[in-house]
Amino acid sequence: MKLRLLGLIALLSVPPCLWAIAGRGNAPIWKQPLNGTTAFLGDDGGGVDTATVCDTAEHAEAWVNYGNPPGCESFPRGLKVIVKGLLLDPPGTDPSDKAIYPLVRIKIPSVDYAGYVQLFWGIHPMIPKGTTVHLRQDGADTLRLATSQNADSESGQNLGQKATAKVLRYDPSATGFNLYVQILDGKYAGSTGWVLTMDAAGDDGEPPDIFAQSIVDDSTP
Repeated sequence: MKLRLLGLIALLSVPPCLWAIAGRGNAPIWKQPLNGTTAFLGDDGGGVDTATVCDTAEHAEAWVNYGNPPGCESFPRGLKVIVKGLLLDPPGTDPSDKAIYPLVRIKIPSVDYAGYVQLFWGIHPMIPKGTTVHLRQDGADTLRLATSQNADSESGQNLGQKATAKVLRYDPSATGFNLYVQILDGKYAGSTGWVLTMDAAGDDGEPPDIFAQSIVDDSTP
């Protein structure tokens, strides 16, 4: 598995039922990493608020595999980027790998830099206003509709185990709650507040902040 430790920590923070594996499938157009698509820069995971972008695909793969190659720089999470190409089979991919993590070439207009990151968690789609998301918590945990992005995780209205909501705003630079939504059903229908993208899935059943094709499942004969 070609996934640097920091990215693995980010992966493990997503509920297992929402791990995104695969191609375009039923993904809406805004979740497809097509050339010219505008997106937001992600981060390296593990609590850092920057993402490492490398000048070549070879350097990006070396960094992912715990190397310290030249030509790699860190940029703040949340910067707008433009997709410039997708490598579904990154250089140096082990033929025995059952899950392949594609690289994406991006342009960062604000700093006039172009380079490569993993598509998975390296960039996030621009979640359109009005997108329907399905919120869910498993076990004893419950969903909370926070009044602010930095609210305590146990504060706010208790939505129970699941709810349907409409996205009003997405803040990819946030460290806390990052989806501002309006609840569409249940006791708190009509209420607005903040939730976490990790608690949400789109109509395609996948997290709204992860691009299609972020993980290519190569386990089928």
